[in-house]
Formats: sequence, C-alpha cells, structure tokens
Amino acid sequence: MDSLLKEFQGFWQENSEIWEENADYTEAFPHLLLMAFLQRGTNGSGRIEREYAAGRKWMDLAIEYDGKWDIIEIKLLRNRQTFEKVKVEGLKQIVGYRDSFSSSLRMKDGNKIPCYLVIFDRRSEDKKLPWEQRITWNVEGEITVIGC
Repeated sequence: MDSLLKEFQGFWQENSEIWEENADYTEAFPHLLLMAFLQRGTNGSGRIEREYAAGRKWMDLAIEYDGKWDIIEIKLLRNRQTFEKVKVEGLKQIVGYRDSFSSSLRMKDGNKIPCYLVIFDRRSEDKKLPWEQRITWNVEGEITVIGC
C-alpha cells in the first residue's frame, strides 16, 4: 500500500489541476480520484469498500487485498484551517475506526490494521506553493499521514 500511495502522490502532482478544472463537484473529486487510482491495484485480487461501517461511524475506505485490510481516512484541508488541526482530528478518528474494525474482525494476533490518513490541501493560497512543500509523507505513531 505504501508504494501505491506514493505513486498516487506523483499522479496527484501531475494531474490534479487538470482534473479539478473539469470536475463538477470539486469537494468530492479528491476522494473519487484516489479511489479510482487504488482500484487498479486491487482489481481482481481485492476490493475497496467505501464508507465502510466501523462501529457507529463510517471510515472512508477499507481496502481488502489478499485477505489483508488497510484503512484510509481522507480529509480536506480548507481555507482558514491548519494542517496540524486537521491531522490531529483525523488521527483520532482513524484510530477509533481501526480499533472498532479490528475488534469486528476478531483480530487476536496483536497485529494492527495499517492505517493511512490522506490530507488533501484545498486551501487556495497553498495551491501556489511548490509541490515539494505540498506533498508530504510522515509516520505518526502507527498511522501514515500523507499530504497531497
């Protein structure tokens, strides 16, 4: 999943502006583009579940491939928000999803489901920043935080 998501970051950098210009609903297009991109990696041997139930809440994407699961939570960073605040909220949310989902799968081996928090920076002033500042990859505890 790491390799696939790193590849997506490059795809996002090269193509997001073109897709955004043609998107009818710019709020949904980052979600849809990521899901479509991941579909090619799971096609045939896996599946992507969108808005998957985790307790009483719904995680954005649950990806099953070869019997193993990954969780992806997607956040949009909007004007007047900070990356840090959106990240903290997203980390709390995804840990809750992971814990609920792990217990529903009855995982007793102590292994945790890999989790990814993908934050799309939709702030208008940051679209002027160089891509080197907009594309990030950090591990926060057990969660990989990806900036796009």
